[in-house]
Amino acid sequence: MYQLYKESFPGILAPTLRESLLDGEDSNVFDTYEVNVYEGDKLIGVSFFDVGKDSAASIMGIYDPDYQSYSIGLYTLIAEIAFCLRNNFSYFYPGYVVPGYPRFDYKLRIGKVDYLNLATNEWQAFDSLQSNGIPIEKIDQKLLDLKNALQRQSIPCKKLYYPLFEANLFAFWQTDYFDFPLFLLCNPDPKEKMSSYFIIVYDMRDGAYHLLECSPLEDLMFYVNESYTNMFDRQRFFLELIVIKERLLRTTSHEHLQVVLMSLILSKRLK
Repeated sequence: MYQLYKESFPGILAPTLRESLLDGEDSNVFDTYEVNVYEGDKLIGVSFFDVGKDSAASIMGIYDPDYQSYSIGLYTLIAEIAFCLRNNFSYFYPGYVVPGYPRFDYKLRIGKVDYLNLATNEWQAFDSLQSNGIPIEKIDQKLLDLKNALQRQSIPCKKLYYPLFEANLFAFWQTDYFDFPLFLLCNPDPKEKMSSYFIIVYDMRDGAYHLLECSPLEDLMFYVNESYTNMFDRQRFFLELIVIKERLLRTTSHEHLQVVLMSLILSKRLK
């Protein structure tokens, strides 16, 4: 069933269910429970959640694609919550949602939920989230400001969305996957595929820009459906799976970044 689900899933999934749950290891320390949904004797859905002392976290839900219209993911989520209530747990984590992107909105149907404010590291009522507090909106504006500053100094860069930022969640193997959904590419129009990319991100967690050198992973289609990547305009989206090779700089200053980038250009590391 996992392979059937993977074939129809519009995104990234680990090659096998075992690799997804164990992060490529033989075992882990988590106390993982399973919810199974049947039609008669046929297994049509399953979810996994990790249990702690007084809390639980939903890890993964999959289903037979023939039953897509039956909201099996919501059903297993409710079953996990029912388990927590029976055992007098204090907290349940249903996983992340993406404001403006409805794929995960079913998690908001479970009742009043809180979200983690990345800037303050505090949990706040999701109903109180304003558009100017959505991380991607602030990241977008910060990168746009920086892009304009760099282009005034004739430093080429391009703002790109990165739909493969979820790779860290599925841990194909242990490595430092790039996990920002939006960035500035500092060598935006290479004539051939590059072995390294210089990328600038804005991190909401520390309020700073980070200059990273990243490298591509081969065999992207082993992990991602080609139909998924074909959904995106390559002029706006970066569609190579990349890992962080080196963290070069952390700064809040546009001017500091300009100096470092000019140095990379002069040394021919950045073309």
